[in-house]
Amino acid sequence: MKDVSAAKFTPDPASLHGDNLTGCFPIDTAFVADTGRMLRAVMIFVDFPNARAEDLEGRYGSFDYYYDALAMEGLEFFKKASFGKMHFTIDRVDKWFRMPKNDNEYHMSRVMKAEDHRNYIAEAVRLTEAEVDYRKYDMLYIVPPKSAVNVPFSPTMCARTTSDIVTSYGARVGLAVTVGQDMHWRRGKLLVHETGHMTGMPDYYTYHPEEGETAFAHCGGWDVMGWIEGRAPDFFGYGKWRYGWFDDDQVEVFTGNGSWEHTLTPIETEKGNKLAVIPIDEHSGYVVESRRGIALDAALEDRQGVLIYYVNGYRGSGDGCLTVCPPQPERYRRLDKDDNEELFGIKEGQVAAFADKARGITVTVLASGAFGDTIRITRGDVH
Repeated sequence: MKDVSAAKFTPDPASLHGDNLTGCFPIDTAFVADTGRMLRAVMIFVDFPNARAEDLEGRYGSFDYYYDALAMEGLEFFKKASFGKMHFTIDRVDKWFRMPKNDNEYHMSRVMKAEDHRNYIAEAVRLTEAEVDYRKYDMLYIVPPKSAVNVPFSPTMCARTTSDIVTSYGARVGLAVTVGQDMHWRRGKLLVHETGHMTGMPDYYTYHPEEGETAFAHCGGWDVMGWIEGRAPDFFGYGKWRYGWFDDDQVEVFTGNGSWEHTLTPIETEKGNKLAVIPIDEHSGYVVESRRGIALDAALEDRQGVLIYYVNGYRGSGDGCLTVCPPQPERYRRLDKDDNEELFGIKEGQVAAFADKARGITVTVLASGAFGDTIRITRGDVH
């Protein structure tokens, strides 16, 4: 087994102030679920005195509608993204459990207090614990009816071993998604995004964009952990490696000065070389991968080439922990979530070479085709 430890960037504790969701190694299973083993989740359904499920007509009153849109589509996404390596089931309880207060009284707004979110989850667990054995499950999805308009979005609680929500029979509930009305347009990708958090993935969009930036200025339209509805929702290759879906043997590390040629196969496929990693220090560095308009990224259509991004262990979730490097330097941290024009390549109109002049690093695409991309990486003053 090759030594790729220099490519497994670690978070810098001094910079992150306790944030346990980062883009680095290792995934902290004290807070989140371990994708290296079989995962089991349960989906429960709650309604409210002012938003009763029995008042809904057609599909919105059907458990199948909610389960199929979220779970069935989400599980299929994970199956494709992981090449069948993620072992994950979602049970469901076909009953509407009535929450004691109207939906607006839970304060489940876009920006909410952690205490309000915790109390909503605790109430749902209290109502259901007699009919759900939470000892069997790693994760929980709480789904409201279409009429519960005051539960608009779908935040996640990640506190696997630290949550104070404990059932009467001693089961701790620390990983939970409170599904909102955004499920009706985001569907299975929403479940993937929020489950991503419960299994250690950060948000790649930024919570507090700097002046001149949008929330997607760092990640553009790449990865479901960034823009959920983006054209290229498949996980970054570095994230797939963190999950264990790519092996160490599929990663090459480039340290010291020199010039190397290396061929990468698309991260949408399972076999071959996947990542070229250029460490800057123990917490950060560049990652190079090949992308194609296939599988989960089919909406890219004929776009193809090399994607280059910077993994930053000095920043956590929602704070620029990963930045895609565009071919045009003036677009750095000015990306558009809808265009996916960040691929380097040799097709007409593409830019073939990336350069970090300050660090003496260049990455040049030499060849490109259905097989993937051949690149040359240069570090230092090489003649």
